[in-house]
Amino acid sequence: MRVSSFAVARPAYYDRNAASVVQVVDSSYTPHGQTNRGTYTVAAGKKANLESASIFLLTEAAPTVAARAIATIYILVSAVPCYVVRLDGTAGSTLNTARSAGLNGSPTIYPGEQLLFLTLDQSTGGTIGYNLNAKMTLFDS
Repeated sequence: MRVSSFAVARPAYYDRNAASVVQVVDSSYTPHGQTNRGTYTVAAGKKANLESASIFLLTEAAPTVAARAIATIYILVSAVPCYVVRLDGTAGSTLNTARSAGLNGSPTIYPGEQLLFLTLDQSTGGTIGYNLNAKMTLFDS
């Protein structure tokens, strides 16, 4: 007869086949409609802890008509966006105008959920440099 205990603690997430995942969008764009710049889908049998996410925007060339400029990083849960970081403002007429925003908290992303990067610039003319990035730890669920 074998005697054992079922009260053995489960390993911490970082000891369950953990791997780093980094997503980055770092490019300059002229005015554009809502555009998905990157997607990461968590695979079946996995989870991901979002450890850091940030957005940095820089007006590189002034628009002739300034309008709304947005950058967002969000988790798509059953077709519902859950914003992690959002930077919403006006594409300014002053060159080298920088704006930034960062993650608060540390959300868990479950199998089938997606991390998405989205940009929008409704101005006329000009260029904005976008830097959106996220670092996650992916592990067995």
